[in-house]
Amino acid sequence: MLSTEKVLQVRGGLGRAVRFVWELYLRPDVPCRSARCPAACPRVDKLLWDDVTHYVVPDCKVVQDYLEILEFPEMKGIIFMQTACQAVQHQKGRRQYNKLRSLVKDARHDCTMFANEFHQHCYLPREKGESMEKWQTR
Repeated sequence: MLSTEKVLQVRGGLGRAVRFVWELYLRPDVPCRSARCPAACPRVDKLLWDDVTHYVVPDCKVVQDYLEILEFPEMKGIIFMQTACQAVQHQKGRRQYNKLRSLVKDARHDCTMFANEFHQHCYLPREKGESMEKWQTR
C-alpha cells in the first residue's frame, strides 16, 4: 500500500489562508462494483447490472453541466468517479451534490461511485503549477 498526501489551501473566515493535509493510502484492490469485471476485485455493496453493453464514465465537467440528462431512467451503467463528485460539491454547491448522491443511491438508476482517488493505478498527483480544472480533467 502506497501513501501520499493531498494538500488544499482555503481562505478562512478572517481572510487568512488555512492549509488542510490529507493522507491518501493507495491500494490496488478498490472495487469497481461491476458485475462484468474480469479482475478479481471484491464484490461488495451495490453492483452494476451485468445486462448493460456499455458503461458511461462522465468527467467532472459533464457531471456538473449535464446532471439532468444523466438522471434520465434510460441512462444505465453510469460510473461516477469520486473526484468528479467532489468537483461538483466544491464548484456547484451542496444542492447539486445532493442530487448526485441521491442518483447514486437510487436503486432504479443503475449507477455507482468509484473511489478512483484511492486506487493505485488511477491516482495521478497534481503537478506543480497545474490548475485544479486541468488536473481534474487529466
